[in-house]
Amino acid sequence: MSIGSLQLRRPEASESCGVCGERQRPQRRERAHTEQTSGYRGRSTSELNVRTAEGDTITISLAAQVRYAESAKGAESSSSAQLQVSVKGDLSDAEFADLGKLLQGLGQAAESGGDTGFSQLTSLSAFSYRYEQTAEAGSYLRVRG
Repeated sequence: MSIGSLQLRRPEASESCGVCGERQRPQRRERAHTEQTSGYRGRSTSELNVRTAEGDTITISLAAQVRYAESAKGAESSSSAQLQVSVKGDLSDAEFADLGKLLQGLGQAAESGGDTGFSQLTSLSAFSYRYEQTAEAGSYLRVRG
């Protein structure tokens, strides 16, 4: 840049100052600052619908989620779950007992995949079960400087 006959320019690292003759030091560049965050987020939902031989209906829904994040500042986690149960009609003692056996059998089937003996639950005429799970994991890197 020039102003009249005066010319301004940044001296190179090996040049000396035009006024005092002192050798110029190279300017330091600041180091880039990096920040990394890793995390996980998961959600699951399940729903069980049951109809008894007498026409009563039972719906059991469960929704759960979990979050976890980790960075140089520390780690954070949170989780939540919500259970809803709906019964339309009056459950007899036999229906209530068979519902308990059905829930146990579904748990065992999920663990082992074996025979659950659902055909022995004579007070229940039908059931449907749905399960869904999603999970996300990733890292985020921010570079400043």
